[in-house]
Amino acid sequence: MIEFSGVLETTTLDTDKFVASQKSAELRLKAAAQLAAFAAGRIIQVHPFLNGNGRIARLAADFFFNRYGSPMPFFITRPSALGIDAEYPTASRAAMLGDYSPLYKYFVVLMAK
Repeated sequence: MIEFSGVLETTTLDTDKFVASQKSAELRLKAAAQLAAFAAGRIIQVHPFLNGNGRIARLAADFFFNRYGSPMPFFITRPSALGIDAEYPTASRAAMLGDYSPLYKYFVVLMAK
């Protein structure tokens, strides 16, 4: 968790700079989705808590979307209401193995709904 915390801080600061320099809302959203996928995916992978790891991962994703001015997908609308809830478990399983790209793709689709 100490390593994750350091990488997350650096990545967040880099994303802050990138997002501040972008005029394209699409690029800002993709940057938020990328950071949200990394943060949530790493929490899922490290599994630091006895219970609630998925909830904390989704909270982290919501935090980063909110930080960059996007709606919080897990707070505002449940993915099951959008008909894409079956993709989240698959993306979570990939994150457990260190592949966060399915989670990123899931977030991009979720935010596009």
